[in-house]
Amino acid sequence: PLEEEINKALLHHEGPLGRILACTLAYERCDWDSLDSLGLEPSQLNDAYMTALSEAYQATYELLKG
Repeated sequence: PLEEEINKALLHHEGPLGRILACTLAYERCDWDSLDSLGLEPSQLNDAYMTALSEAYQATYELLKG
């Protein structure tokens, strides 16, 4: 079972993790109107997204190489 905070984030986009997930999904859908409320420049969003992807790929690689 997952922690309650993670469940709330995944199922209802609640809490800090839920807000991050909602922002990520909006970015992936190119829903710029939803992202405007963050007050970030598009380049900042892109940099954060690309950094997160890189870290996720690296973590996946480390897990798979065993």
